[in-house]
Amino acid sequence: AGFSNGYISLYEISNIQPLLILEPAEQAKQSLLRVFLRQGSNPTLFYAIHSYGLLLAWDLAKSKKPESMDDLNLKDGSEVTTAELWQYVAISSNSYTNLLAIGFSNGEVHLHELSKLSTDRDSRKRNKSLSNAIKVFMDI
Repeated sequence: AGFSNGYISLYEISNIQPLLILEPAEQAKQSLLRVFLRQGSNPTLFYAIHSYGLLLAWDLAKSKKPESMDDLNLKDGSEVTTAELWQYVAISSNSYTNLLAIGFSNGEVHLHELSKLSTDRDSRKRNKSLSNAIKVFMDI
């Protein structure tokens, strides 16, 4: 769940208490529009987008801090009003690409290809479940 102060809480469906609360960087402590779990082989990677145009990538297998922060450099007072993440699969090559469509208050829509973060890790770490990654941080 994302909150108006930029914090993100991760929950198990069967528990009302958060398993983990992630504190954003100082510049990201503003209203969070949406949190996306990335489809693919890395369940510990997710994205958060803010209405003022900051896109954060988190990888819980590495850190409780964002792995990257990209500023969309919004102009003319426009804001992000909607965002959708989906996976494009190329059947011929059996590969996939994660795409993010972002709608803005000025009527524009941008399409972004999300980079394949964390591809240099070995397969054991890459296939770590989100639950296991959260448990590691809870033990620290």
